[in-house]
Amino acid sequence: MATQQQQEALFKEGRIILSLNACKQGQFTSFRKATSTYDVPRSTAQRRQQGIAPQLGHIASNRRLTPAQEESLKQWILSRDQRGMPPRIATLREMAGVLAAQRAGDAPIKPIGEKWAYNYIKCNDDLQSKFNRKYNYQRAKCEDPMLIQGWFKRVQDVKI
Repeated sequence: MATQQQQEALFKEGRIILSLNACKQGQFTSFRKATSTYDVPRSTAQRRQQGIAPQLGHIASNRRLTPAQEESLKQWILSRDQRGMPPRIATLREMAGVLAAQRAGDAPIKPIGEKWAYNYIKCNDDLQSKFNRKYNYQRAKCEDPMLIQGWFKRVQDVKI
């Protein structure tokens, strides 16, 4: 679901399109009146009229992986998780580096940055819980089967 800011950007883009269509159809005597009626910035509407695309659906040119590569990386992570071995951050960076090298071909490539993997996980909600975290030693001590059986035995004794 889109955030409030994303929804507002979509509504604004829709109003820009409506104001441009109204000007083309001759519903307004001036461009300025159309933009003020639809409550959109005149400069933004002029750029759209000149054919400059909005940034909303634009993918940055300095992006390391294509959307298809990012999706395949996500599927790889999820498949590893289903098999019980989700990758570590370092493994994710290595795999992203392989995909980036594949995209670049013969061109020299920069290595994947330290924070790239963290940002990638943060952007994909379904991946956030798939990565191994440091196991808490205090919790591990409490997971002794003999201790757990003793607790259940006490509960059963109280119940009877």
